[in-house]
Amino acid sequence: MAVQRALVASLVLVAACSPAKPEPLRSAMTHRPVARMMAPQIAWRDGRFDTSALPAIARDAAIVILPLVDGDGGRGYPNLRVEVRNLADRPITNMQIMKSNEFETLVPDAVHATPELESRLAIVNRELADLAMEHVLVTMKESAPPPDLAIDFAASGWLAPSGPRCAQCPPCENPPYVAALYRAEGVDPIVLRIEFKGTDICWEPGPQYHIIARNDASLTSSAGK
Repeated sequence: MAVQRALVASLVLVAACSPAKPEPLRSAMTHRPVARMMAPQIAWRDGRFDTSALPAIARDAAIVILPLVDGDGGRGYPNLRVEVRNLADRPITNMQIMKSNEFETLVPDAVHATPELESRLAIVNRELADLAMEHVLVTMKESAPPPDLAIDFAASGWLAPSGPRCAQCPPCENPPYVAALYRAEGVDPIVLRIEFKGTDICWEPGPQYHIIARNDASLTSSAGK
């Protein structure tokens, strides 16, 4: 009996000293266990950037991470910068990875990244990993915009920059349109990708991304429903 009492006492002591089992991570919005996604990462593969993990949004909608590409006219050289924005669609952080004019230096054979480009990618990926430690991030899924989607581009300011091509040339006009819509299940804001039409004379600028609430008054369709 003395041996049994000693064994029971030892088990009670071990249980009391054992660390408590961690509770599952819970979403501030749903209060249900959610899985923390691995940090979104960017890579250089086969002569282009792989940004398939972006856009990404925090479960609490505190931040949205966007992959931004600038227009490069007829050359069309790859370029990329990553921007972190708040719910008001205002930038918090901007991380430049490669400009178009750096392409021939950072990817001299047009296929393989140099150590300098790999180093830049590693720096940005570390920043993304830090963000994933602070927020529950979710990759947003792309879908086609609803056919009845209508946006007042002039009122929103989502217009292509315009200016004279030459002293005798009229300004370029690049009409905007919604190319894609991104959303994450259980998170209210959506992201629109705005692209622009161009011609052989007036090259289209790079796409724009904009964060908008599903019930925003500027949306006159069922885009967010």
